Amino acid sequence: MILPADLMDLSFGPSQDGRSITPAIEDALGQLNNHGPLATTAQVTGETAMDEAGGGLSPHVNRPSTGMGNPHDDQEQIMGTLTRMRDVTQDPREESPASSQMDNMLPQSYSRPLRSGNQHVFTSLSTAAGLEGERASDAQELAEVYGGEARHVAQSVYIGRILAGLDTVLEEVSNLTRKVETLSKDVATLESVVEVLSPRTNNPGQRHVATQGEVNREMNDPEDAGQPTQKAWVVSKELNKLIIGQALKMMTNPILEAYTAVETGGRQRGRGRRSGVWLTYSLFNSVKVCYSLSLMCNNVFQTHAANQPSEWKALHLPTTRLGVSDATATAEYHKKIRYHLKHARERFHKLLLHWNLMITMELPQLLTGIDEVDIGEEDGVLAVPALEELYFTIAQRFCNTGKHQNAESMWAATGGATRARLAYVRREAARIYQNGKSSSSIWDAVDIQLGKLKLQSGPYTIAFYKLVYDKDLELFNGKATFAEVKARFNFQLPSDAEVEAAIPVGAGANVISQ
Repeated sequence: MILPADLMDLSFGPSQDGRSITPAIEDALGQLNNHGPLATTAQVTGETAMDEAGGGLSPHVNRPSTGMGNPHDDQEQIMGTLTRMRDVTQDPREESPASSQMDNMLPQSYSRPLRSGNQHVFTSLSTAAGLEGERASDAQELAEVYGGEARHVAQSVYIGRILAGLDTVLEEVSNLTRKVETLSKDVATLESVVEVLSPRTNNPGQRHVATQGEVNREMNDPEDAGQPTQKAWVVSKELNKLIIGQALKMMTNPILEAYTAVETGGRQRGRGRRSGVWLTYSLFNSVKVCYSLSLMCNNVFQTHAANQPSEWKALHLPTTRLGVSDATATAEYHKKIRYHLKHARERFHKLLLHWNLMITMELPQLLTGIDEVDIGEEDGVLAVPALEELYFTIAQRFCNTGKHQNAESMWAATGGATRARLAYVRREAARIYQNGKSSSSIWDAVDIQLGKLKLQSGPYTIAFYKLVYDKDLELFNGKATFAEVKARFNFQLPSDAEVEAAIPVGAGANVISQ
């Protein structure tokens, strides 16, 4: 007779005392050990207790004590026990009333420790494969999963983990590749520079200066006795003239995204914050002249550099050698641009507030404007000119009238976007002046508003400019003084509600007109 304790041993393989079992029992036990589902062959009878967490049968199995009875009866008892255990571990999709009751009584489990023989095989194979630590633990967990569906789910999860890890590795390799490519380009550039400088280093007595541009790049060297003294690169009068001319032309250009800032956030960004997005059409970037045809500058005035002869560039612009520019000369060049832009903004602001209009060459100058204290007049004596007169005066002062001889001709050739931009800038200047000449910069306020409009839709921006432009035409008709206007109008900008209400249905075209 086989005791229940012996049945525990049989559930994990043949008994160690050599006791023989029938082929049917051996096949059933083999299927159980191999984690395969057992087919339903009999109905559950009697009471069975399972310890699924341990993966075996409880030693307490209720069966009648037969003593040393017939071996055939013992085999039937064993087969009945295995059938009951099969019913407990059967596929949940093939639930029977009896197995459903057992599910409510027993904990659900999908893994169990490997038996000693299988554990030995696993240890040997994992050691040979070099699995250690976390990887060995992962393999152990996967090996201990039993049941066909459970093994399928576990393998799917582990494959997903492997694919996720591969994605991470591929991303890191891609980032590393880009870094290596960047470093390779830097090394190649450095090698080229070294090759150019090597002849000078090997022959210090032979000083070669091919162009005036190289003269500008070379600093004074008092150690070279008998050699001509070389001066540091400086901005020439011709380059200063070109910078000023471009700055004055751009002041009323509606393409400008900012007047002081060179990137989003401008001077309003707090210290320590990351840089914003580079503004291609800021005033600085639009005025900056491309000083090398080999540099692809996204600049509205690129043609100015392209139209200059090579000799002019060598004399007046910072040079580049194999794509590497002179850092000191370039910094001085940018510094001079900022200096001229500062004065151009100041001149433009003053013209917005008070004007010196020349009617004819024979008549005396007529001083009109908003800020009349600076010109010796009481506030409210002089009329504020209309927008077209203001635009022509600015063009005269900036030497940018072109072929136009009067305000009417120039205004007729001016686009709606330029008219709207000029009206908005005058509105901003009047708003700050009306609030008591506060110390706030008009150009900071303009940059902030332009940044807001850039985030809005096209119809919103058009409606905003149209409100400002139409109000300027209404208030400043060339007859009213600023004292009269400010007494009945607040120069605050239109609110969001006012702008949205002004957007016509199906808007999309520019409606700024004469």
